[in-house]
Amino acid sequence: MAVTVALNPNQSIDDAPKQYFGLSTDTKPTIDSPGHLPPPSIGSTFTETDTGIFYSTYDQTNWIEGIDASRQWALVLDKLESSRQLQEDLLEEVRKIKWGFADYINKDLDKEYV
Repeated sequence: MAVTVALNPNQSIDDAPKQYFGLSTDTKPTIDSPGHLPPPSIGSTFTETDTGIFYSTYDQTNWIEGIDASRQWALVLDKLESSRQLQEDLLEEVRKIKWGFADYINKDLDKEYV
């Protein structure tokens, strides 16, 4: 697969970060790469479409594995949702214990002591 680049509408090709897509076997573009692609700007991203691994460049040459902002938010939201579910589950268990204890106390109160 050839590497492709996605630009936002009205985005300057020269200075704005770019989004590249390719296979894990594709060579990531650099400032010195010859070819049909515009060179990456600092902050450009490369997503390996076959692995889903995401990279960003901090110097237009080297690429580091990372997570983009939208994926970070998705992960945060997933964590919050599972945290919320855990809280609801724990609260339900506390309610069961509370009401179970209350039932136990009420049973004792209903007994007649001679």
